[in-house]
Amino acid sequence: MSSEWLNFFAGVGIFLWGMSLIESSLAKLASGKLNYYLTSWTKTSISAVATGAVCTAVVQSSSLVTIIVLALASSKLLNLKQAVGVIFGANLGTTATGWLVTYLGFKFSLGDFAIYFIGFAALLRVFFAKNTNQVAFYTLFISIGLILFSLDLIKSGTIALSHNFDITNLQSQSPFIFVAVGILLATLVQSSSAVMMMNLSAAHAGLISVEHAFAIVVGADIGTTSTAILGSIKGAKIKKQLALAHVVFNLTNAIVAVFLILPFIKTIFEFLNITDVLISIVAFHSIINLIGILVYLTLFNYFVNFLSLRFSDSLSPIESRLSLIPVNMPPVAIEHFRSETIAFMNKVSQFNQKCLSIDYINPEHYFELKKMEGLFIKLSRQLSERPLTQEQTQVIYNLLAAIRDGIYSAKLLKDLLADLEQPDLSESYHDKTMFPIFNQSKAFYEDSRHLFDQKVELSFKDFSKSWYEKLYHEFKTSEANLLSSQISQNISVDIISTLLNLNKSLYKSCKYYMQALELIDKTIKETNHEN
Repeated sequence: MSSEWLNFFAGVGIFLWGMSLIESSLAKLASGKLNYYLTSWTKTSISAVATGAVCTAVVQSSSLVTIIVLALASSKLLNLKQAVGVIFGANLGTTATGWLVTYLGFKFSLGDFAIYFIGFAALLRVFFAKNTNQVAFYTLFISIGLILFSLDLIKSGTIALSHNFDITNLQSQSPFIFVAVGILLATLVQSSSAVMMMNLSAAHAGLISVEHAFAIVVGADIGTTSTAILGSIKGAKIKKQLALAHVVFNLTNAIVAVFLILPFIKTIFEFLNITDVLISIVAFHSIINLIGILVYLTLFNYFVNFLSLRFSDSLSPIESRLSLIPVNMPPVAIEHFRSETIAFMNKVSQFNQKCLSIDYINPEHYFELKKMEGLFIKLSRQLSERPLTQEQTQVIYNLLAAIRDGIYSAKLLKDLLADLEQPDLSESYHDKTMFPIFNQSKAFYEDSRHLFDQKVELSFKDFSKSWYEKLYHEFKTSEANLLSSQISQNISVDIISTLLNLNKSLYKSCKYYMQALELIDKTIKETNHEN
């Protein structure tokens, strides 16, 4: 293999690695902020599109934005309309990579500068990074340097190839051949940015005409939908709907671009006074996505209604949400893991309240909690296969321990149902004077509802602290009353024995629940400490 080809393929490899490092670094540094912006600035279809475009342009990763949108949509923090708007905007935002590559990679030669940039960033990472956020920050600069360096390799490789390559046969090929080339490349490398960079390099070296470069752009946009299609095959309903939105949008864009825009593109660029070959390619990419968005915005509500009627969800709500958690991005995944754990504790609280209200409890309700625990264990195993920091490993361990304590809490009350339903016991455990632990336990679980009310700011640890002494006091009081011959003299020994077991189980159920809340609170502090 000649050195020109070696330069070209080495450059593509370094570029893809650099883009991967940027995505993983920004997942650590910016995922929390992206969550905020994507939920706060997407109230209308126009603002959703604008937010998607800006966020993607800033973080240089439509994949990262899409993954976070899927997680937010599965958690009901974004509705389908907002999510589709952000996905459309991400298509436009990803064209910013082409503009950056054009101006930084081709208008200037930054290969030598990039080596020094990488070196100094690496030194800072090795000697001054004190926590994972700082490691991600310096890695971000290393990845930018790698991308700048890769552009020089690819550029030099394609220019050298153009001197030894007969392009006569290429020039006579139909644009549809180049559309197919774009689809194939984007499907293989799974990066529209990489295809755009190779496309610009080939056009810059004169290997392909500008018209053929336009065709590759169209094909690359179609090819990028392969990621969404593959990812949605066994995914949740919302994932399939957003994948369909992505496919339909890019396909209709491609049809419009090939048959309605390409025939008039020279006239459009003459009107806009665009003569530079590279700028015309990236401008074409931006224009076809912008026109597509403007067309779809006029039909936005109809399109969203069409999507909402597609697909049925065979997964349970919790399975749908967990299937959308991006395990390849541990910081984002752990944040959603914690949110799902909190939602699980809310379910446990509701189950325990029903038990203490002596409502009819279907045995399946408890087994649903057990099934959820199994799904959390499966998720933790998937995360453990990823490179995790010590702090992230500890957070996952504590979240699993909290879930286990929640299950213990529910099981204790589930096992008491047979005793609670006995008529001869009812009068005794409802006696507030003799057996105060029962009513105090009911009050505890009813009060726990405020923890999951977003309007009320109350830390889990503070909640547990406020209840621990009261519950312990009522537990010891109930025990003393039952063992006192004066208070319990009219109660049979068998009932006293059952009430003593009931007293201990009620207290332990509440105690396990408080332990779970404190463990969740601890994970929040561990994450803040890591940051």
